[in-house]
Amino acid sequence: RFLSVAYKFKIPAAQQSMRLMMRQFGMSIEGGRIKKELLETFDAVYISNSGQTFEKKSLVPLNMIANNLVDLAQSCNLAEFTCLEKVLQDAIDKNNVLSRRILPLAVVDELWAIAMTNDGSGATMEMEECE
Repeated sequence: RFLSVAYKFKIPAAQQSMRLMMRQFGMSIEGGRIKKELLETFDAVYISNSGQTFEKKSLVPLNMIANNLVDLAQSCNLAEFTCLEKVLQDAIDKNNVLSRRILPLAVVDELWAIAMTNDGSGATMEMEECE
């Protein structure tokens, strides 16, 4: 939880620390305790409004959540990106260690909108080449 406060205060190493913490997500063998803390911190940093308690919080606008995730993804190396994928899978899953979905499915639509706005033609061509 310290990490979420450090991120809100824009402490320079906070985002790098969050990326390093994501690596622990995939390696967690402690029955979910680390995963639970990571998901709560991920929620506080990238999804929920600051100043809210974990029990009572409101979401930031969907486009801001999507932009937060894009910024995070752009700063990740390949290993961190793989871990981010696992974190997002759990964040969308209602049956995760928190027993609730923390990332609204509508954010996926926002992410696609960002992808199509930034480079729609290139993405379409790549998809056609794969078929």
